[in-house]
Amino acid sequence: MRTFPVLLLIAGCSYGGYRDETDALTKRAREHSAWTPSPEGSSSELERRLLALGDAVPPPPKPGLEDYVRAALTRNPGLRAAVKRLEAAIERVPQAASAPEPELEIAFRFEDFFKNLLSFMVQLMQPVLFPGKLEARARMAVADAWEEWEMLQEKALAIRAEVAMAVAELFALDHALRIAGENRTLIEQLESVARTRYEARQVPQQDVLKVRLRALALENSVIRMTRERREAETRLNALLGRPDMSPVATPPAPPEPADPEALDALFARALERRPELAAMTHRLRGSLARLSMAALEAWPDVVPGVEVERMRGGDWEVEPKLTVPLPLLRTGRVAAARAEARALLGEAWHRYEGARVEVARQVAAAHARVIETRASIQLYRDKLRPQAKQTYEAALAGYRAGEVDFLTSVDALIEFQDVEEQYHRLLGDHLAAREALRRAVGEVQP
Repeated sequence: MRTFPVLLLIAGCSYGGYRDETDALTKRAREHSAWTPSPEGSSSELERRLLALGDAVPPPPKPGLEDYVRAALTRNPGLRAAVKRLEAAIERVPQAASAPEPELEIAFRFEDFFKNLLSFMVQLMQPVLFPGKLEARARMAVADAWEEWEMLQEKALAIRAEVAMAVAELFALDHALRIAGENRTLIEQLESVARTRYEARQVPQQDVLKVRLRALALENSVIRMTRERREAETRLNALLGRPDMSPVATPPAPPEPADPEALDALFARALERRPELAAMTHRLRGSLARLSMAALEAWPDVVPGVEVERMRGGDWEVEPKLTVPLPLLRTGRVAAARAEARALLGEAWHRYEGARVEVARQVAAAHARVIETRASIQLYRDKLRPQAKQTYEAALAGYRAGEVDFLTSVDALIEFQDVEEQYHRLLGDHLAAREALRRAVGEVQP
């Protein structure tokens, strides 16, 4: 009967070398800005909480980019779900590191059952894995959990970039709408001049009709930009996890454009910090553990057990048992399992190589975009904007004096409007480009 405690002791055995890593991961998950307590309680309680989600609307954050980013990294539903996925991956580690479940079988003999109710047989079996298998399974699960952590970081980078793009678009559209309002005043002035000259029979009525046509085109542009602003507003609200789609204030002007760091330094930092690359290294780590597991699968697990039978006379009969599978007899299957593990390891390695190339491409493209937008902003600010304004003012004065025709003044006005609108779009593009570079390098915080 001493076999029972031995089997129970074996059943409680597990590999515990993973605890330091899972404790560190659990701490990171709990300290993440998007962490929320897991739901508990009955199904009716969970349904009540789900129905109440729409009532919990967060207050609007401040209009600065970093305020929006902090709100998104706290409340974004996709990021919160990724934290829970990480917690689930962490909890899979102790399951993988635990010994298989014991098997209990109870059998009754139905012949003469009612006369011998106490005659039965109990069989207890406990699979014991070959040494090293539990550790390999735990290492695979730990690698998967670390990969989830890195992908959580990568998602935070993506959310930050998406918030920056939405904020940049809101900034550009708000200023475009402001410029359209100012241009409406300019067109009204031009229309007044055209009407005055028409009444004085100095210009044909066609000039008045053309300026009115331009005013209507401007109104249509305002309608389009208003729709685009609402779409950008809803995208930002969705990133912030705000189901009420509250109005968003005009973001402040982006910081002064500046040249980025040297490309070589950014490359080196990206290879060190990019979460996607770190996730690939953990995938390699898991593939190595799977290769070890494939090699260990060639060795048999044993299933010790004991069978206890109570005889008719009340005597007990105890019979130890031992089952030993023979995987070595399946040489083809064992070789195929090893080949599969090696192929998966090769796939993981080539994916890592591809990820390094892709990260380098993203850094180079974002770096070039930052330089381009900065140079364009300087060109518009120092040369194009002053020149367009001066050209329009000169054309308007010449039209009033009858020195230039109407089309020249209208073309100068349109050019001036386009330059002003494009300048503010470039400011937004530069902000989005800097955030794209930050994502490519792997920097969540500024």
